[in-house]
Amino acid sequence: MVAKYTDDKCCGTTTYNSKAKVCCAFENNIEIVNKSEDNHDSCCSSGSMNVSESFSRNTHYCSLEKCGKEPSNELQNRRPRNMKTSTKGVCRICNDSKRFFVKALKSNGFDVCKRQALKVRIISQRRHSGKRRIKMIIQTDLYSEKDYERKEIEVLLPCSCRRIRASKAILITELEDFRETVRLGDSDILLPWYSSVRKHVLRQWKTCKTKKNDLVVNNMLEIKSFIDYKYNKLTENNLE
Repeated sequence: MVAKYTDDKCCGTTTYNSKAKVCCAFENNIEIVNKSEDNHDSCCSSGSMNVSESFSRNTHYCSLEKCGKEPSNELQNRRPRNMKTSTKGVCRICNDSKRFFVKALKSNGFDVCKRQALKVRIISQRRHSGKRRIKMIIQTDLYSEKDYERKEIEVLLPCSCRRIRASKAILITELEDFRETVRLGDSDILLPWYSSVRKHVLRQWKTCKTKKNDLVVNNMLEIKSFIDYKYNKLTENNLE
C-alpha cells in the first residue's frame, strides 16, 4: 500500500521514489535505476538487464521495446516532426481549459499535497530543443504565505506544447532550490491562475495536512504497539 500524496510508486513488489528513480520492467525482469535527468520518466533495458538507462518518452524511444535485442545504441532521438503535444501531467496547462482544471480539482484529479504552491507570473516563453522554456517571477507561496520578493526563475516543461495563454499560474512542487533552470517533471503541477482554481487548491491542502497528521499518529501508534509487545515478551521471559 503506497500513500497517494507521496512520490513513492510501485515497481513489482517493492516501492521507489519517482522523483529520483524509474522502474525497469522488461519481459520477466524488474529493476529500479537512478534517473540520469530530472525529466526522465521511462527506462530502456536489455532482457538480461545488463544495461539499463533512464530516458524521456517525449524526446526519445527505446528500440528494445520493438525488437528485444541486446542494447546497441538503442536509445534513439525522436525526430521533431514525430513529436506530439503532450496533454498529460504538468503539460496540461498548454491545452486544457479553466473548466477542466476546476473539475479535476473537485474530483481530486491533482495531487496538491506538495511542499509549496507558488503563485507565479509568466514573463516570457519559447520552445527550445523540443521543450517549452519559461521565465517566470515567483510572488508568494500560497501554503506558507512566504513572500519571495519577485524572484525570477526559469523552468523547463518536459514537452513540446503550444504557447501557454495564461499570464499567471500556480506551480505546485516539492522543489525548494531555484538557483538554476528548474526541470519540471511528473510530480510537479502547473495550473492556470484563477480564483476558483486557487480556492480548490487551498481547500485540498487542508485535507493534505489532515492526512499527514493522521499518518504521523498512526505511525506513533504502531511504534507504541511494537514496544508494548516487546516489553510484554521480555517480562514473560524474565518471569519464566
